Amino acid sequence: MTDVSPRHRAVKHRAPRARPRYTSRHALAAAAIGGVLVTGGVVGAQALGGSSTAPADAAAGEVPVASRLTVDGDVSRSADRAPLSAVEEAAEIARSSAEKADQDEADQAAAEKKKAAEQQKKDDAAAAEKQKIEEARSNPKAVARQLMPEYGFDASQFSCLDSLWAGESDWDYTATNPSSGAYGIPQSLPATKMATAGDDWQTNPITQIRWGLQYISEAYGTPCAANTFKAGNNFY
Repeated sequence: MTDVSPRHRAVKHRAPRARPRYTSRHALAAAAIGGVLVTGGVVGAQALGGSSTAPADAAAGEVPVASRLTVDGDVSRSADRAPLSAVEEAAEIARSSAEKADQDEADQAAAEKKKAAEQQKKDDAAAAEKQKIEEARSNPKAVARQLMPEYGFDASQFSCLDSLWAGESDWDYTATNPSSGAYGIPQSLPATKMATAGDDWQTNPITQIRWGLQYISEAYGTPCAANTFKAGNNFY
């Protein structure tokens, strides 16, 4: 009988474990995973280090799995972005066109408003001038009083002016001398002389009065001097 020491008795002998058996399917899967990890590491190292060295399978003309995924992903994303870019560009063009149309419309409205304002201003001025002419026709003496200071005549000269033109035309802007053709309030001879004061000399008493006051100032100096001359010569 073999003597077994206590140390040997305490140790239980265990049967050796059977090693796992790998099938060909397991081997292929492991190889594929290893290839992806290695390829990914190479691609990552190239991206970080700027290396131009390609993996062995890429050199052999086959794109690595990781690279194919990246390329396919980029192509897919680019394809997805292209329609969005086109849509965005079309939207930008439409927005710009709408803004330009709005600006053109605003500019046109502003131009029309300005034109209308200018026309209204002209119409108002024409209406005011017409009103002044009507007032002058009904009261030419009042107009003469207002205009005399412009020609250097004070109020004391009005009585002489009144006497002078009352005898010439009775302050009628349409008065016409049948024999000489003298015309208007100051009885201009020829009548067309008054055109130097305005083209409306035939119908506007104000134009006639301005011409008459200028003529008296240049020819006689004052209405009283002109009236005195007329008293002795029957004309002035």
